[in-house]
Amino acid sequence: MYSNSLRLRSSGFSLIELSITLVIVMTLLTLGITAFTVQLENAAVSATRKKQEIIKEALSAYLARNKRLPCPDITTAAGNVPGRGDDNRATAEDLTMACSSDIGVVPYIDLGLPRDAAFDGWDNYYTYRVTTDADPTLDWTRSTNFAAGKPGKLRVDERNPATNATLTRLTDPATENAVVVLVSHGRNGLGATTIQGTQNLPPIALTDEAANADGTTNFDYIRREQTDIVVPTYGAYDDIVTYLKASDLIAPLVKDGSLRTPEGETAYVMTKMVNSIIGASMVAPPVVPATYTMERDGWGTLLEYPTPPMGAITTTSSGPAFTVRSYGPDRQTGGAFVADDVLTTVTAAELRALYAKAGITVP
Repeated sequence: MYSNSLRLRSSGFSLIELSITLVIVMTLLTLGITAFTVQLENAAVSATRKKQEIIKEALSAYLARNKRLPCPDITTAAGNVPGRGDDNRATAEDLTMACSSDIGVVPYIDLGLPRDAAFDGWDNYYTYRVTTDADPTLDWTRSTNFAAGKPGKLRVDERNPATNATLTRLTDPATENAVVVLVSHGRNGLGATTIQGTQNLPPIALTDEAANADGTTNFDYIRREQTDIVVPTYGAYDDIVTYLKASDLIAPLVKDGSLRTPEGETAYVMTKMVNSIIGASMVAPPVVPATYTMERDGWGTLLEYPTPPMGAITTTSSGPAFTVRSYGPDRQTGGAFVADDVLTTVTAAELRALYAKAGITVP
């Protein structure tokens, strides 16, 4: 009897042994699932960032070809083909017209990208925000009087650590704001446009994610470390925000010769205007024109031809004959000459020397 009982015990597991084995197996499964979930999340984040870089490169290439950026695609707005990946304007196909909105989703067709390039790692559309303006010369989506030095008006700040009430400015109106902002609304997708073209629920009001989803009057965006922890005031955060400043867009085009820098364009246009005015003055007797039609400088502002110029040039004329002025990157027209202004002055003596070479007699 005793030997039979011993054989039964040695051929199986006790309840305690089975319980311990089950706990070990469940622990290993839990760790495996957790590791797999983390791996999937990291892959989604990596894919999101990679696609953002692809979109940024496509935007730069688009600017080189068209001297403008595309309008956002609006899933419900009037325009070319709403929600179909092309830019939507107040009047379809009319590139002189303003965008239907400055915020929407990536116009992937216009950028020459496949549709899935417009989705983040969680299969929601990226939010695409671009700088527009009532003045076409300052609107990045219209090529009218394109200027390399036109400004951006989107600001991006960083909150570090997540509870810090003070934001660090990554772009700044005093230096250089962003022209374009691309936002992935992360794993929770709050505020994002879905793959079906519908809008997800917005984030909790006044949190950092809410700032990134508010495209009505808000021009500020916030970057922060990703965390599921709901920190006081600023909430949880899983958005991925990237941006392009004017220098990011323009520098590659300057390097390959597609564009001049704002300073280079200003120097070119001013020289062109000065030479044109000199040419117009070479009449008999020589007279500097009272008015002249000016072109725009590298920052999109009309050059100034201060009046009155000297007028008739004689053998006794002295001092400045005329000037051409750029108001520089601050675009503040009028008033006295300031540090960022660019001024070219041509004197009466310089004109007389040019007239002599051309065989024009000065009275």
